[in-house]
Amino acid sequence: MRFRLVTTLLYMHDLRAIPEVQTRVPVEVRRLGPDEVARLHEVWPVSLGQMRKRLKRGDACYVAVLDGRLVCYDWVQTTGWHWIQPAGRWRRVRPGDLWIYHARTADSVRGCRIQPRVLTEILKQFRERGWQRAWIYTTADNVASQRAQAHAGFRLDRVWRALRLGQRVAVPLPGPAHFPSE
Repeated sequence: MRFRLVTTLLYMHDLRAIPEVQTRVPVEVRRLGPDEVARLHEVWPVSLGQMRKRLKRGDACYVAVLDGRLVCYDWVQTTGWHWIQPAGRWRRVRPGDLWIYHARTADSVRGCRIQPRVLTEILKQFRERGWQRAWIYTTADNVASQRAQAHAGFRLDRVWRALRLGQRVAVPLPGPAHFPSE
């Protein structure tokens, strides 16, 4: 196995101005119920055990439904420590902050602006409940995710680099020493 350089882009949203996003197909955005975890396979193969652990920890999963089928999901964490896997970094989830992670859109509906629609619905719901800031990240090679985050009003905050060995091991490289929430 060889090392490869991975660049992670960290985005922030202050929840003040959340744009309206129109999808190209009609979707319903809602929170996934704990008894529906197996439906995530409608979007992408995932470890159902891991997904259940997230729900048990208190994380929430938001989904987009098209014609009765799940076509997109995003996870939200609001407590504890958040693992930013591609950057090999941990961040404490501060009061008033939410971390959006592990987002996926079904291949059949890519390009329909479903991901930014789910993101803006998450932002609106959390703003209504008093939350102040949202964080999300992607890798530099995931242009579709970068576009979705921009459409939802996220702004680039930080760039991290890491050496990756396989899927699970990441060694952070020296970079920005300041993180706004610290």
